[in-house]
Amino acid sequence: SFQTMFIGVFIISILCYIIYEKKLFMILPQMIFQWFDYTITATHSIYLLIVLTTFFCFLLGTRRVLKGPICFFFILIVVIELFSYILLRYFIRLLESIFIRPAVLNNAENYDEWYQYAFETDKLHGREIWKGNSESKYYNDNLIRVLTNDLKISRKTNDVEKIIKLLHMCINKSMNGILNEHLYSRTLVGTKYVIEEYIEEIVTSLKYLTEQGQLLESKNISSSSIDNLSYLSNVTPELIDINYSELENEFSNQINNDNNSSRENLSPEFILQALKAMKSHYGVTALCLSGGAGMGHYHWGVVQALLSSGYLPKIISGTSSGAVVAAVVCTRSDEELRSVLKPEALLLRLNCFDVSWIERIKRYFKYRAMFSRDVWLDKLQWFGGADDETGQIGLTFKEAYEKTGRILNITATNARKHSPPLCLNYLSTPHVTIASAVLASAAVPGLIHPVHLIEKIIDKNGQITYRPLHNERLQYRDGSFENDIPLNTLSEVFGCSYFLVSQTNPHIIPFFFHARGQGGLPSGWRLRGGAYRGGFLLATMELLLKEDMKKYLRILAMFDLLPAVLEQDWSFLFLQEFQGQITMVPHARLIDYFRLISDIKDVNEISHYLQEGKLT
Repeated sequence: SFQTMFIGVFIISILCYIIYEKKLFMILPQMIFQWFDYTITATHSIYLLIVLTTFFCFLLGTRRVLKGPICFFFILIVVIELFSYILLRYFIRLLESIFIRPAVLNNAENYDEWYQYAFETDKLHGREIWKGNSESKYYNDNLIRVLTNDLKISRKTNDVEKIIKLLHMCINKSMNGILNEHLYSRTLVGTKYVIEEYIEEIVTSLKYLTEQGQLLESKNISSSSIDNLSYLSNVTPELIDINYSELENEFSNQINNDNNSSRENLSPEFILQALKAMKSHYGVTALCLSGGAGMGHYHWGVVQALLSSGYLPKIISGTSSGAVVAAVVCTRSDEELRSVLKPEALLLRLNCFDVSWIERIKRYFKYRAMFSRDVWLDKLQWFGGADDETGQIGLTFKEAYEKTGRILNITATNARKHSPPLCLNYLSTPHVTIASAVLASAAVPGLIHPVHLIEKIIDKNGQITYRPLHNERLQYRDGSFENDIPLNTLSEVFGCSYFLVSQTNPHIIPFFFHARGQGGLPSGWRLRGGAYRGGFLLATMELLLKEDMKKYLRILAMFDLLPAVLEQDWSFLFLQEFQGQITMVPHARLIDYFRLISDIKDVNEISHYLQEGKLT
């Protein structure tokens, strides 16, 4: 009450007057220090701290009292370990200065040229000896050799049924162990010769099987037609809706019941069914483009390399800056993509950060966001398939799929706490505009406010209207917070088993360290010592520091100890799965970290991103 507050202020004023008049402000500190020195020992201090802590825990609750100190203590440990980790990595990099990748590889203009340089480099370093030795603990070389030989004999004797049985054994998700990354981390290109021969024979047998099916059809053994038997390299709409489990069981039963059937009883349907069963065993490959703000420009080079080599997957996911690139890829045909993926064309469109820093700061203090949602949405229309020349408006997920056959997936995080993340595609949100999905996936707190997903509605009269999906209260922000690489969704919905990940997150790139080299990039250290980068001791220290930091971050996240910054939990930024079967990480420069939220003004800079992205 006011009376109590007045009495308290009056008493404090009297005490201050007495202390001032009696010169107690000079004597009291000396008395207190002497009392602490001669009366309070270290043991007493600990006892006092325990008693006070217990009292306040009983009074206020253990979590409220200890949350702050524990959080501070764990963060302090992480900061110290992070500093030690950085020093260790720089020391290893210093030691590796003599093992830098040959500069001639960086000058390659295309994959064929790069392959030739890399092949010659492997020969120069004597890595052909390792490739010629088939023994390894990572796969069964005897089994691989037997399967290769049996496939060759069956093909020469035209034994189609046996080829189907053998391929059914060869084509599976594990591929009999030959997909282990250690088998590809000793050389720049290729692996052991016995594995290369095995893969080549599988491809030859698949082509032979397809030709036999077409030959049987031409002889009218079956009345039904086969539109396309050579579908194994692509995903088609009809294959996505197949119940693969029933197909595999039906195919296996048919194989077992027809062991003694002759080649004359084979039909094109049987061969097609066998090919589809093998497809379900092997799975589908997806390309995942991570977030990364300005570092996401490296994605353009990755896409360009895959497109030019003919290996661009049909299923593509993108998050934040990766969603921008994925949207362009999935709304353009191959021919349109080739014209877009040029420095001059990209320079005209990559201008979302064209606001000065003074204006950004003003906007932040006024609106709590540096950029306008409406301005960004208008600029993102082109990335979502809009064409200024033809007047075509931005596409929806379903329209993009019908146009290109590519399956676009964009992740976004629900602005409500503890709500599940969302993966948008032509099945889950067919009528949502791609531009609004990209904006939601790129809505970083502090830069852009959470946004609504916009749905395109066409009524019976052909009138087009746009409205928020679900309701106006449901908003989304940057997908990197919880679901940067949607491995589970792509696996469950589209049957993806292999993930080609382009990782450009600035907070993740520094921690990519393969102690014994990685696929296509050998460590260069002595094989006798295990080829550990920096030696066994330094490689072990690197792993210990990295895993210990993750341990403390995981505890902070599990007990919800970290405070919400800008109304967002940031802990999952470090605790997600950021890798796939193949993970491509660019060689980022220090200047890239200063350009995370800046536009590129120079064609040469875009050319650098394209070239470095192709080399990853």
